[in-house]
Amino acid sequence: MKRLHLFFDNIQQSVLFVVLLAFFFACQSDIKNESEIEALDIKIKLDRFDLKFYNQTPEVVPILKKEYPYLFPKQFSDSVWFARQKDSLQLLLQAAVEEVFNDVSGLEQEVSHLFKHIKYHFPTTKIPQVVTLTNNVDYQIKTVYSDSLLILSLDTFLGAEHPLYDGIPNYIRKELDPKFILSQIVEKFAAYTIPPAEDRTFLAHMLYEGKK
Repeated sequence: MKRLHLFFDNIQQSVLFVVLLAFFFACQSDIKNESEIEALDIKIKLDRFDLKFYNQTPEVVPILKKEYPYLFPKQFSDSVWFARQKDSLQLLLQAAVEEVFNDVSGLEQEVSHLFKHIKYHFPTTKIPQVVTLTNNVDYQIKTVYSDSLLILSLDTFLGAEHPLYDGIPNYIRKELDPKFILSQIVEKFAAYTIPPAEDRTFLAHMLYEGKK
């Protein structure tokens, strides 16, 4: 058993070394080719669904359902969305989001810069529409990435010390911060680009994690 643990420890160290080495060379390559990367015509604007939905009249709901059908499950009637627009907890979350993300120009620049790098290394990548919303502080689904769509739940990035996060364990709260938005996007992009291996062995799992 001791030999088995030693074997896996050696594999883990080897995989980690390869991943770090690949990351180092990627960074060096990016520095060398930064002018080419920056020249890519990618300017991402956040599509603020949250602002279009909350503090609006019920008349906007049918319009938004046509524009964002994937955000309105068909099994729910319009009355559900009308009630959500006026729900005190939802309005509290939205107020907090608007306070923290009043100006998203800096975030838009950061996301644009990130996707320039992604596009440079993965040329077939589609630049996604980036939609923002609130989602009941569901920190297990902070971001969703799928082909040409990226959804950001801004209420899960209000800052680790935000009072709305009282009661959430500290190890989770520390990642509910705007500075983790880019890493979340990278993680979801990697998961989308490199599907989980069907081989569920410990080694296969490590190799999959190393490729991300």
